[in-house]
Amino acid sequence: MKMRVCPTCSKEYRVLEWDFKRDQRLFCSQSCKKMATRLFVNCLYCNKIFWVYRSWIARGRGKYCSQRCVGAAFSERWDKKILDEKNK
Repeated sequence: MKMRVCPTCSKEYRVLEWDFKRDQRLFCSQSCKKMATRLFVNCLYCNKIFWVYRSWIARGRGKYCSQRCVGAAFSERWDKKILDEKNK
């Protein structure tokens, strides 16, 4: 068995030779693997802290904590757009 260091928690753990050669078992546990794939961000509308997957950020998602915040943010933008058009 070989020893490896978890990139999330820096804990040293044992890995089978076969997994080590194939670059398997990069994390010491499932919870460390989950933490490595998640980011904590602030909601653009209410500033609440919530987690999103890194892949969501890469696709331009994960900006709001809930559907309620999405709706409120878009309605504010819509109202502002209408007011700007009326003032022209």
